[in-house]
Amino acid sequence: PGNDLLLYDRYGLSAVGVNLHLGFQYRFNYWWRVGASWISPTVYAMNSNFETQLSANFRDGTSASSQEYYNDEILYRLTTPQRFMCSSAFVIGKSGFISIEYRSAQMNWQRFHSRDFDLENIDKQATDQLGWQHTLTLASEYRAGPVYLRGFHLWGNSPFSADARGLEAQRAIGFGTGFTFSKWRCDIAWRQQLSDR
Repeated sequence: PGNDLLLYDRYGLSAVGVNLHLGFQYRFNYWWRVGASWISPTVYAMNSNFETQLSANFRDGTSASSQEYYNDEILYRLTTPQRFMCSSAFVIGKSGFISIEYRSAQMNWQRFHSRDFDLENIDKQATDQLGWQHTLTLASEYRAGPVYLRGFHLWGNSPFSADARGLEAQRAIGFGTGFTFSKWRCDIAWRQQLSDR
């Protein structure tokens, strides 16, 4: 038998976050409704733990007890981007609806902060390389008795500020169906990414 080496790596991450979500919905009449919302930047208190240990069993029958090579804890704060959303829906009798939704996120707003580590370079990369991300989604659903049919088409720009392809940078389509019974419901969905990112 040969020598046996056992490497033990452990990584733990815990977080607590808080944000503010404001929004409204308004129904002009039975068939037309609009809504909008704003989600504030989410502030997370992050705790990362790292530990590495190495133990060995040798071919002569001896062994080396487990040695701890790395054990550390990183405390930092993460602030995620703020987000905006507005939408409008048109109800088609009792058979379905058509909706259009616009979302926007300020991706270069995210921030890292730590009392023990210098994270300024990460913030600079986000500020220099990222920008506003916008997505536009057109969706519809049709109901025929207990069966639902739905689909959507999404257009979006790249979060990277150097990408000038506009809303063609991210495109996706999706279809789905659902079955409603007296006490339960089943849904099946499919999504296809049409862009290269």
